[in-house]
Amino acid sequence: ANDRQFRALLGRIVENVVCDSYDRFSAQRRALARERPLPRDTVLNLDPPIENVDSPSQIVSNHEETAWIRLGLELLEPTLRQVIVLRRWEELSFAEIAEQMGTSKSTARRKYLHSVDRLIDVVDALKSGRIDDALGGPPAAPQGGPLPENNG
Repeated sequence: ANDRQFRALLGRIVENVVCDSYDRFSAQRRALARERPLPRDTVLNLDPPIENVDSPSQIVSNHEETAWIRLGLELLEPTLRQVIVLRRWEELSFAEIAEQMGTSKSTARRKYLHSVDRLIDVVDALKSGRIDDALGGPPAAPQGGPLPENNG
């Protein structure tokens, strides 16, 4: 079961990275003035701290939470991740998001709220070790043979 979960987790991350790269390079309607590369070492700040916290334990805790959110974003379905990226990183309005996604403004807003809820669920599942729940369903069937064991 752990090999199957690992393969599904790794497969989802690879698929999402490839799809994101393709989408980023093939987008035709983006305004160059607003174009910003997605940072590789940061995540969306969904809950910014009220004040600057300098204690080492708080800094470590924040870094750990950031890592969980980054992993959660990688595991989201592409359309859910896209709406979060458009809203939080590219700072588009719901009207602009709706135009890009070919939907209404209210649907874009609902999809964003659903995406954030799903991100929270994925991160909670990851933290509690429920990998299948984080992947969004039943475990994926293994492709090929078992992973080679490390005998060294």
